[in-house]
Amino acid sequence: MTNGNIAQRNITNGFENIEAGLTEEDESGGDMKVVTLKTNGELKKIVPGTKITKGNHAVSIIQNGAKTSPDLASLVENTGSGLRVIHDLPTYSWTHKDLLWNESRISSDYRTQKHKRHDLLGSKVSGTPGRAFWWRNTLKLQEVIWIQDHKLGQTIVFPAAAYLAMAIEGLFQAHDNLIEVRITLKQVHLLNLLVLEAEGDGVELTMQLEPARLSSATTSEIWWRFEICSRVADVLTVHANGLIAVQNSDTYSTESLFSYADSIMEEQSTKTWYNKLAKEGLCFGPEFHSLVEIKTDRGKRSSGALAKTIYRQGGAIVGSAAGIVHDFKGKIPVMLGELDIFPGKITNASELCNIETSCRRVGFESVLLSGELQSPDGKLLARMKDVRVIPYREQSLQNSTERNPYLRILWKPSISTLTSENSHVLTSHLEQFNNSLPSQGKGNDMAYLTGAIDLITHSSGRAKILELSHDDSNQLEQSIIAAGIGGNNKRFDSYTRAIIMPDGSIKATPKISGQSIFLTS
Repeated sequence: MTNGNIAQRNITNGFENIEAGLTEEDESGGDMKVVTLKTNGELKKIVPGTKITKGNHAVSIIQNGAKTSPDLASLVENTGSGLRVIHDLPTYSWTHKDLLWNESRISSDYRTQKHKRHDLLGSKVSGTPGRAFWWRNTLKLQEVIWIQDHKLGQTIVFPAAAYLAMAIEGLFQAHDNLIEVRITLKQVHLLNLLVLEAEGDGVELTMQLEPARLSSATTSEIWWRFEICSRVADVLTVHANGLIAVQNSDTYSTESLFSYADSIMEEQSTKTWYNKLAKEGLCFGPEFHSLVEIKTDRGKRSSGALAKTIYRQGGAIVGSAAGIVHDFKGKIPVMLGELDIFPGKITNASELCNIETSCRRVGFESVLLSGELQSPDGKLLARMKDVRVIPYREQSLQNSTERNPYLRILWKPSISTLTSENSHVLTSHLEQFNNSLPSQGKGNDMAYLTGAIDLITHSSGRAKILELSHDDSNQLEQSIIAAGIGGNNKRFDSYTRAIIMPDGSIKATPKISGQSIFLTS
C-alpha cells in the first residue's frame, strides 16, 4: 500500500481553516481512507474520513466527515489478508569475545564496589593508587543520632572510640571481611577534637589506609597506617592517626592482667557516677549509659574498678579516682598505646560483659589506663594498654590546634643518672621502645641502639651524634628516622657517619639534614 499527505488552507471570515488528511490506498480495492486533522485557528479534534474511490478529490470528503465523532478503532486496517511470517531473515553473527569499549579503572572500581556505605567510614574512593585505600563520608548527625549523646559540656564531640571503629572497618574492607583472628591497634594519637553541629549540611570525613613505612624505601606487609581528617571550608584537620594490623593469636596470652577479689570490692551506684561525670563536663546521654554495675576497692587503696556493660562502652575511666566519687576529675583520651580485639570471640550483644581496669598517674595530671573486656564465660574479647588521658577543660574545644612540641611534657628516664643499681630502668625503657617499633624493625641490636639514642636526645637536644663504621650502611640512620628522632624536625644538632678506610684514614659525611627543634648555641 502507499501513503500520501494532502492539505488545504481556506480563508473564511478572517480565520484560517486548515484541513489535512492522510490518505491510505488499499491494494485490493483501490479505495482510499482519509483521516483528517481539522483546525480553526487551534487544534480541535481528529475525525475519521469515509471511503472514497480512487480519483475523487479527497478534500471534499474530509469536509463531509468533519462533524462526526472520532472512531479510533476505524483507523486500524484489520483485514487479516495478505500477512505472512518470514522465517528466513539473515541473522547477525555477534562476537562476544572482545570488549567493545574502554573503561577507566576509576569507573570500574566504582561500578564493582564490594562494600556498602558505612555510617562512619562512608564509601571507598575509587581509583586510589597502589595498596593505599581512601574512604570519604559526609557525616550528618541526623543519620547517626546516637552521637548526639556524646557531649563535652553542651558541645557534641565525635567519640574517640568512633575513630577506632573507622580504622577497624577500613581494615575489614581491605581484607574483604576475612578477619577472624586478632586485630591490634597501637600508637594511636587523638590529636584534635571534632566538634559537630546538630543541624547543617554535615562534616566531610576522610580516612587513608596505607602500608606502614619501615624506612624510606620499604613498607610493612602486616602493619597499616591510618589517618582520619575532616575538611571544613577548605581547611583540613587531622584528628587521629596510628597503626593497625591483623595478628596471629597463637602466641598471645589471654590470661587476665588483673586479679581483683570480690571480697575487697564494693558496689557503687552507677547513677552517682554518671551524675559526677556530667558535673565534670562529660555529659553522656542514654546511648552512652551502658554500665549497669560498678565495683571499686572498699579500702580505697587500689585505683582499679570492675564493671558490667552491655558490650558498648568501657569503665576504665571510673578507676582513676580510686573509687572516691568526689575526687573524680573529667579526663579525655589523647593517646592509645595498644588495643587488641578478638573478632572471632564476639558475644551476643544482649549479654552483659565484664570489665576490669586499672590506672596509674604519670606526670602532674595525666593518667595511664589499662583494661580488659571479657565475655560472661571469661573469654577475652578486648584488651587495652597505656591509654593516656588528660583533664578536660572547656577551653579544649576552642583551641584544638596542635601544641608546640617544646610545651609538651614527656617523661623518660634520665640516662645521666643511670647506674648499675638501677640498670633495670634502662632495660625496661629499651624493651618498651622496641615494642613500639613495627614488627620488621624490632628485636635487633639496631632497635635497642636507637632506643638508647632516643634517651640521649631526650635529655640533650643539642647532641652531636658520630657513627663509626667500616662500611657505608645506613641501617642506623634509617632506624633513627623511622623512630621519629630524625627527619624534618630532628631532636639533635647533627648526625655524622665516619667510615674507617682500609688505609686507616677516616671519611666523614654529614647525614640527616633536617632542622633541629631545639635552639643551638
